[in-house]
Amino acid sequence: MIIISFPNAQGQQARNYYIYADPIPDYATNYASNAIPDAIKAWEDANPNLHFYLTSDQQQADLVIQWVKDFGQIRNGQEIVGKVVQVGLGDSVCSGNWEPFSSDYVTQITEHEIGHFLGFQHTTNPNDVMYGGLLSNYGHGTIEWTKDLDTGYVWFVPVCTSKSVTSISYSISLSRQDDAFDVYFVPSSDEFNKYTNNQPIQYYQGNGCSGTNWVNYNAVCQGVSQGSGLLIATHSHILLNHLVTVTAKLTEQNFVQSSTIPTITLEKESQPQTIQPNLPTNNAQHWTD
Repeated sequence: MIIISFPNAQGQQARNYYIYADPIPDYATNYASNAIPDAIKAWEDANPNLHFYLTSDQQQADLVIQWVKDFGQIRNGQEIVGKVVQVGLGDSVCSGNWEPFSSDYVTQITEHEIGHFLGFQHTTNPNDVMYGGLLSNYGHGTIEWTKDLDTGYVWFVPVCTSKSVTSISYSISLSRQDDAFDVYFVPSSDEFNKYTNNQPIQYYQGNGCSGTNWVNYNAVCQGVSQGSGLLIATHSHILLNHLVTVTAKLTEQNFVQSSTIPTITLEKESQPQTIQPNLPTNNAQHWTD
């Protein structure tokens, strides 16, 4: 979780604020349920004169919090007429399919929008909860991809991140135990085209950035760039030209620099390594949806 500083509201007169929140949609309860309690605690810890209480009476509320499944590419949260704020729960920017935000990011959006309700404007300090670029630095939860592939085929799975350099925890599994796959974390989808044309490709070095002849694989690849992804090549030990279901789950890892006012620490980017693929001619598929 990224730690950020909060504006101090000691100049305000001490008072209670009552919050009414719309019910969290069923699809988001597993990652958004703590967003409001955690955001309230963060503001109260930073400003002892502020006290928030949840109410079931919308008419009594000083602040109404609404949930939005997807704002599109415009924003991930917003304030409406001072009393109402809206918090995004996910987007479809990366893959074209809707994906949930991480629980930490939903909490950060909630903290940010409560700040607007309190009268705080955007700042240029990236360590401040009111930083104007906060809502563009999105973070997703675990993104799951599933495809049926012919054995011997190749699949590129993109990484969804707003960071220039990040680390990804991922797992890959097959539906058949008599099949296997090779996996390489590559800098971009260009490596897919090279692989299918039987040309050398580049992939990230380091523990967890590649694996060969696996049925199930779990690892973390550190220092990968925006636009990178997994290159998965399937093969069979017994039969040719049959379908196998491949499931890939990717989760972005967050890192914190500990200090009085911590800053986001970008990881050093790994250097790709070159390999020569061994692939039958005209035997590839590329899906990113």
